[in-house]
Amino acid sequence: MKSKILAIAALGTLAVFNCFPRVCYSQPLLVSKESTTPTSIIIDDEEMAQLPMPVRQGLELYLAGNTGGAVDVWADSVIKFAKDHEDFFESAEQARRDVHIWEESRLKLKKILKQHNQASGPCKQSIFLQELIYPQNKFLRRFFLKLQHEQDSLFVEFVTLQTPKGVYITHIHFEQDLREIIKDDK
Repeated sequence: MKSKILAIAALGTLAVFNCFPRVCYSQPLLVSKESTTPTSIIIDDEEMAQLPMPVRQGLELYLAGNTGGAVDVWADSVIKFAKDHEDFFESAEQARRDVHIWEESRLKLKKILKQHNQASGPCKQSIFLQELIYPQNKFLRRFFLKLQHEQDSLFVEFVTLQTPKGVYITHIHFEQDLREIIKDDK
């Protein structure tokens, strides 16, 4: 089992360095079941304080067992970004489409996370895997977290953007396999 974890960690690290050519790395991304791995940090108050506010607020709700409330916080952030920053999109129509998509996706995401929690047990801890900062845009950040449930893990990626109006989540991705999140960038 330990050799399987190390093989996944090696592949994950290789994939990260090959997939993100324009990214500054804070540390190699490793996947491990052991909380003592130096690159996996169980999120305590200090690490939680470093997460952007919408990510942190939703994560606190999720860890308390309120998956619906967590999804509302995260989805509201994405929707507010699209409404407040139409200039970031190709057109105002695209921004409205994104708002509509997220409003419809909210219920689906709540249902999926609720089913996962019922099948896997409640989330026991959150483990910070990595933060990526793009050199061409220091206001764009990506966070990779591992949500450790009683029976398995769920990986999540948040992309946030700091604007003059505040910090917003622009992208959320949940997977049971970290490699599925990493391959998004290929």
